Amino acid sequence: MKIKLNSIIILLIFMLFLTSSFDIFLNINLGGFHLRIVYIIEFLLFSLFLYNLKHSYFKFRIINRQLLLIWILFLVIFIPNTNFLIRNIGYVFWLFLSIIMIALLGTLINKKNFFKIFDYYVLSFYIVAIFGFVQFILGLFGISLLTTQWWIYGKLPRINGFNYEPSYFGTYLLIGWSLLFYLIARDRILKKIL
Repeated sequence: MKIKLNSIIILLIFMLFLTSSFDIFLNINLGGFHLRIVYIIEFLLFSLFLYNLKHSYFKFRIINRQLLLIWILFLVIFIPNTNFLIRNIGYVFWLFLSIIMIALLGTLINKKNFFKIFDYYVLSFYIVAIFGFVQFILGLFGISLLTTQWWIYGKLPRINGFNYEPSYFGTYLLIGWSLLFYLIARDRILKKIL
């Protein structure tokens, strides 16, 4: 059961990586608010963590937690400074969910599964990038595959992947490709030194 549970956890972490940029795909609209698939995966991971807590060691570690606390207080103080009070409360709640998920991943990822999970992390960027490439190619033929914006409508799409707009897509992919570039450059430097 333990091996199977670890495999499920690794699969859910991969799905978490893969769906983290899904703004317009696999979302449920609930009264004007969107329930993204990534939240359901986070809930499942958290539930498995609680189920397995009696066998786990959990230490909540956050680097620069004083700065994080200042940021949280800053956001809480300015919650009423809006015309959309519910939305600001939702953003602060989202921040707390993200903090909990970061701490949870710090517990679920260990020396034994780190490289497998890292490979899945990189794979998630490849999959999303390939979808964007397919979206662009189909768009050249006038086929919209979740395309939200066009340079020339029906002929030249602005690829957005699973995001609201192309800039979100580019920013999301920048994280993965920058990480890979750093690792490749670091490896070349190490080989020259050694």
